[in-house]
Amino acid sequence: MGILSAPKDTMDYSIWDPLTLKLHPTIKTQILATIPEFVPKEAIKEIFILGSVTGYKWDEESDLDVNVRVPLEEITDEAHIKRKKTNGRLAFNTKHPINYFLQPYEYKASWQDAHFGVYDVLGDVWVSPPVERATIRDPKQEFYFDLMFAQQKLSAFRAIVRKWKKYAAIKNPTEHEAALIKKFFSDARSFAQHIDEERKLEYKWGWGIPRKNWRNIVYKLIEHSDVGPEFEYLKELK
Repeated sequence: MGILSAPKDTMDYSIWDPLTLKLHPTIKTQILATIPEFVPKEAIKEIFILGSVTGYKWDEESDLDVNVRVPLEEITDEAHIKRKKTNGRLAFNTKHPINYFLQPYEYKASWQDAHFGVYDVLGDVWVSPPVERATIRDPKQEFYFDLMFAQQKLSAFRAIVRKWKKYAAIKNPTEHEAALIKKFFSDARSFAQHIDEERKLEYKWGWGIPRKNWRNIVYKLIEHSDVGPEFEYLKELK
């Protein structure tokens, strides 16, 4: 769950070399071979790995977020369609899905103010080192009040989903029941897409990954809950 995961004692050695903490060459090769599937190789200016896998709050199946910076004209609808088709492939010899994100390249990225690890894939170097393990707090303590708020949001969404599925399971619904199905489905979809849009704000403000904020905590709690599959389905509906 990333931000809500209990910190591990070590970094994830299935991704990072335990001695040098550099990216395993096989995963680097995989990343460099995949990106040209959605943008031209010569357009690639910078590639960074971000997210929970760059520190100690990782899970076995945490996403490996790859931020690809290219000239703005290369970020087309077609590029996004092709990019999404590559997302979700597992990093070599791990259970970590790799997700690629396109960012416009205007000038060389500066990461001195980042409060998380950032790895430069092309340079094979940490441009923002992982946060020291001793400074990481248990998320249940660090985000105590945010989690209380997120639990309320989760309970509200769970209630809407249950009502929607309850009426959707009725065979030959009456006109009134059909109206309730439509209402609860619409409410659930609006709820999920609002949570998704809120989190996207964090991406815009946080170098392409969500910051430590209640918006991201609400999203993560719902995403990994018993109604997570419904949330994933509803938030993507057009």
